Amino acid sequence: MLITDVKRLGSNKVRVVQYRNGHVEKMLTISEGDELVVQPDNPLKKKHRGRTCKVVRFEKTYESRLQAIVLFHDTKRQGKVDIEDLATV
Repeated sequence: MLITDVKRLGSNKVRVVQYRNGHVEKMLTISEGDELVVQPDNPLKKKHRGRTCKVVRFEKTYESRLQAIVLFHDTKRQGKVDIEDLATV
């Protein structure tokens, strides 16, 4: 089972840790201005898959989940992406 832990380290930095069966599978610290790619673990989640982007800021949703507001390189438009779907280029 995959468990994701998202912690805010400051106003412009977030740490994402994913555990599978009690072991750390992925650890990533994301700051505003970082260049990342959207790679969801769920194969059925197709929106924005494979697109490179730059993190603009972090925002809480109405469910108190944290999302990243990103600027996509291919269209120069902003969009919202779940933090756990981001990966290094």
